[in-house]
Amino acid sequence: MKRNNKLVIILVSLMLVTLITAVYAQSSANVSYKAGLKFFSHKKYREAIPHFDSAIETNGSFVKAYVFRGLSYYMLEDHNKAINDLNKALQLDPENVTALYGRGMAYLFTGKSQKAITDFSMVLKKQPENSKSYVNRAICYYRLNKMKKAVSDASKSISFNVKNPSPYFLRAACYWRQGLHKAAVLDLKRAVDLYPNGPNLQIMYYISKAHIGDTSTDQLKAFYEKNKKKADVWPYPAIAMMLGKIEPVDCIKAAKKFKPLKLRGTIEQQANFYVGEFFFIHKNQEKADKYRKLAMDGENKLFIIQSLVKLEYYDFKK
Repeated sequence: MKRNNKLVIILVSLMLVTLITAVYAQSSANVSYKAGLKFFSHKKYREAIPHFDSAIETNGSFVKAYVFRGLSYYMLEDHNKAINDLNKALQLDPENVTALYGRGMAYLFTGKSQKAITDFSMVLKKQPENSKSYVNRAICYYRLNKMKKAVSDASKSISFNVKNPSPYFLRAACYWRQGLHKAAVLDLKRAVDLYPNGPNLQIMYYISKAHIGDTSTDQLKAFYEKNKKKADVWPYPAIAMMLGKIEPVDCIKAAKKFKPLKLRGTIEQQANFYVGEFFFIHKNQEKADKYRKLAMDGENKLFIIQSLVKLEYYDFKK
């Protein structure tokens, strides 16, 4: 009997030690996680990662640590590592909306549009009024040349957030690609009114109006004069070209100097597109077709809406 009592005491003691160790480990993991989260909230993503590393080393099933380490990698544009971490988070918690949304964004930026669509669709099943998921799924449809679906999603995004200029810009780009310039002008007007400081919005609004016969440069000129100090910053050289301040060749040269280098190809596509539209407005159809083709044949199918596809546009909620 005494032997059995001793065995029970030993087993209980071991259980207590195990429990205390687990509680301490979880507490330690939480401390590391919260430290990482503090850096993340201040956009110090590189500094946040070691703290999430510590949390995961202490607790290998810490879902939120995987999520926010993945989002940190995403914000640092290390999309493969982001996807790996978000995959792990979703293995542990398949219902985690933040992980689904983040992985969808990583897929979008790596050109895996169909996978991104799947993730955004899953988010929308759980959050049917998530306006950002609609606009991001619309970007994927745009890339896949599924304009009707892109327009539908952009419209749904607008219905849940009428003050966001991005879905108006995206829907206008969809209308543009379908030759529906009057509809594009209406949406670009809304986008410009909501975000008057956007240079790509301003130049696209001017070009779209030109397609329906309005070649007035008054608004574009006022915008350019207000931002003279940015004359060398893209896309201001394209605006200067539209206003007759520089030649098309100078617009192309400005694009060829764009940094960072990884975006230069996209900016060159934009430059060719804007030059093509310049020649269209000036009744030179041969050159208009030449430069439009150079733009459309480029690698990035999102070049017209590149200003939408910026890391700063997406914020992740805790």
